[in-house]
Amino acid sequence: MDMGRPGTILVIGGGLGGLAFAQILRHSPVADTYKVRIFERDATPTHRGQGYMIAINNAGFSSISTIPHIASVLNEIKSKDYMANLLDGDLNIRMQLKHAPGAHGIAGLVNRWKLRTALAEGLEIEWGKRFVRYEEFETYVVAHFDDGSEVRGDLLIGADGAKSRVREQRCPALQLRQMPVLNTAGSVAVTPSVRERFPTIVQLTEKAHVNRALAAGGHSAMWMEFESQDGTPCLLWAFSFPATINSDESKDPLELKQAIDSHATHLGKELASFIQGTPVDDYIVEATHYLRAVVPVEGNPMGRTSRVTLLGDAAHAMTTHKGLGANTAFADSADLAQALTHVEAPWPALAEYEEKMIKRGFEAIKQSNQGSDTKHAVGVKSVLRNLVIRVLGWLLWTKHALFG
Repeated sequence: MDMGRPGTILVIGGGLGGLAFAQILRHSPVADTYKVRIFERDATPTHRGQGYMIAINNAGFSSISTIPHIASVLNEIKSKDYMANLLDGDLNIRMQLKHAPGAHGIAGLVNRWKLRTALAEGLEIEWGKRFVRYEEFETYVVAHFDDGSEVRGDLLIGADGAKSRVREQRCPALQLRQMPVLNTAGSVAVTPSVRERFPTIVQLTEKAHVNRALAAGGHSAMWMEFESQDGTPCLLWAFSFPATINSDESKDPLELKQAIDSHATHLGKELASFIQGTPVDDYIVEATHYLRAVVPVEGNPMGRTSRVTLLGDAAHAMTTHKGLGANTAFADSADLAQALTHVEAPWPALAEYEEKMIKRGFEAIKQSNQGSDTKHAVGVKSVLRNLVIRVLGWLLWTKHALFG
C-alpha cells in the first residue's frame, strides 16, 4: 500500500468529537497541509435538540482549550460550591464532592449547543449526508452516502457516534451492547412557579454542578442547570432504573411517559413530582432508551494500519454515568490531530494514536459501566453502597469543617 501523506481528510460525523478534531488541526502548525471535509447526517445544525449541558473534566478542557475562538464558551463555565451532591430519594444530602483534582476532576458544565455551534465555526460541513459504507484502495478511500453520492479522500475518520457504520466495517469485533437499564431525560423551564413548587431541587442546583439522587430499587435521578437555545434558564433531568430488555416494548410517547411516571414513585415526593410534571413534549428527543456501551475486547481491535480510523463514541461508546464520553472524544481529537502533525510519516503515528485511543476508551467504558452498576444497585449491594456513601460523606464533611 502506498501510504503517502494524506491530504484530504473525510470526517464522518459532525458531533463534538469530529468538530473538535477539525478545529484542533485547523489551528495547528500543519493546518495548510490538510483539507478537512465533514459529513453530518443531520439536515441542519438545529435539526436535533442540542440544548443540554455536558460536564467538562480537566483532561477534556485541556484538549480543546487550544482552539482560540471557543474561549467565550469555555469562559461561561460557572464556579459552584460543589462538583456534585449525592442524595437519597428524599433529597437528603449524603455526600458532597468539591472540585476534584486530576484529569477526571470536573472543570465545570458547558452548554452543549453553544459548544457545538462554536466548534462548527469556519469548518467545511456538508449537512444531510448519511454515510453508508466506505471502500479502501491502495492510495485512497471512498465514502458512499445514501443519496448515491461518493467522495474520495486520503484518510477517513469515523466520528459517527455509538451506532457507527464506520466501526461496523473497520472493527466488526467491537459490538454495541444494550444494558438492562432504561434511561430518559427531560427539561423544565425555571419559572417562579417551579421555584415555589420545587424549592429543594432549585436550591441544590444553585450550589452544585450536578445533583444525583439514589433511591430504592435501583432508581437514580440526576439534574443540572442549562440554558435553552432561546435563552430560557432550565433544569435538565435524567432518570434511569433497571429494566428487562424487551424489543417489543411500546414506543408510544404517552405510554412511555406513563411508565416513567410510575417508576418515579420510587423517588421522594418532590423529585417524583418534578419528573411527573414534565410534559412528554419536553422530554429530550429519543432519550428513552436502554443504556448502551461497546464491549471491550482483548488487545487492539484496530489491526493493520489503514486509511480508516475511529474517534470518540464510534470506537468506545459508553454509558453516561461517569461523564467521560465527550471528554474522552476530546482527548482522542487532540491526540489524532497531534499524530497528523507528522506530515512526512503520519502513519506510524496514527497506529500509535489508535493504540492509545483504544486503551483510554476501554478504560473509560469500564469506569462508566462500574458507575452505572453502582447507581442502579439493588438489594444488599445498594445497602452497602449507601453505607459507604454515608461514611465517605461524613469523612469529607469532617475534612471540610477542619481544613476548609
